[in-house]
Parts: sequence; structure tokens; C-alpha cells
Amino acid sequence: LPSTVMVGSKPDGYFFTFAVTKVETSTIEMEAILEVSTFRIEPDGYTAFREFCRKVDEATSQRIHIEKIAKAGP
Repeated sequence: LPSTVMVGSKPDGYFFTFAVTKVETSTIEMEAILEVSTFRIEPDGYTAFREFCRKVDEATSQRIHIEKIAKAGP
């Protein structure tokens, strides 16, 4: 399963968290929270905000591969 990702910070005005957990043998739960509470990114914050956006894109582009596993025995 993909690793948990936490990017940004609430004081900066933007925050993202992404988590995938196995709930049962055949069930996974995905949670993504994106919070942008600022309406303006100042020019001196562009580089940090661009990196934040890149990391969000990277986290949400992860693939989860699902396979059926044969049961052992008769």
C-alpha cells in the first residue's frame, strides 16, 4: 500500500494528507484531505507552493495493485 503523505502546514495556509489503510483482509480505506485556506500566494512563497502542489500530485498519482490470491488446500 502507498505510504501516508503529509505536506504543507496550516500556518502556511495549505495542507494535504493522504493515507491508505488495510481495514480487513479484502478491504482498504483511502482518505485524502486538501485544505487551502489562503486566497493569495505571495511571490516569495511561489517556490514553496509549487513544491507543495508537486507533492500533492505525486501522492495522488500512486497506483494500488489488487491481485486475487489463490487459497491453499483442497
